[in-house]
Amino acid sequence: MRDATPATPVFILPSVQVNLRAGDLPPAAENGTCYLTFPLNAL
Repeated sequence: MRDATPATPVFILPSVQVNLRAGDLPPAAENGTCYLTFPLNAL
């Protein structure tokens, strides 16, 4: 019963982004920082 409707993991969207890039972070922004982005209405 408990496994029938598990909650969505908190870091699922960032982990999918990095996994799709084979473990690489996205390119750095102009300020040198890498940012993960996701749609605000996704979860």
